[in-house]
Amino acid sequence: MATAIEKTQGDVRSQTELLVKHMVQSSGGTFTQSTFPSSRDVDVAIEATAAEILGWFGSRGYDTDHTANWAALAKQYVAWYNALGAAYRLENAHTGAVFTASAKSRADGYWRQYQKLQEDLDGGMSFVEIGIPRLTSAILQGSVTGVSVQEKKDAHADTDRVQPFFERDQFSDPTSPSKRPVDTTLT
Repeated sequence: MATAIEKTQGDVRSQTELLVKHMVQSSGGTFTQSTFPSSRDVDVAIEATAAEILGWFGSRGYDTDHTANWAALAKQYVAWYNALGAAYRLENAHTGAVFTASAKSRADGYWRQYQKLQEDLDGGMSFVEIGIPRLTSAILQGSVTGVSVQEKKDAHADTDRVQPFFERDQFSDPTSPSKRPVDTTLT
């Protein structure tokens, strides 16, 4: 899973804990392995949200492979949305009786704020100005490798060559009117 994108390690966790601290008031506001949500649940929510955010940025042409090189402002900006998304996940997963229509309003509020990031991306907002680089053509360009014609050896001249077990057209139907492969595409 993805790790949180943050300026200083622990930023997203502390912001998330502040947003959902009311869930563990009985334990003094501290998430532990015995609280619900547990400390591990908080980490999983943060990681899942970070993966989703990286997917959003990556699908829109931003460089998500080198987040360590993002500007500090970009990391702070994304960290806040990471905390909102994690808080939404924790609030939404919190079990309990719902007696009023507004009982889930906190989770809904976190969701609306978190979705603003995706809406900004969909709306064409550029994040280059805050320090999230776009993929360049050099990064996007793949390299083609292989063996050149000069490097290939003739099958008879290769002393280490093992005879193939199968040969071309070995399983072809000799009664078939055509040697063309069957078209398996759906129309």
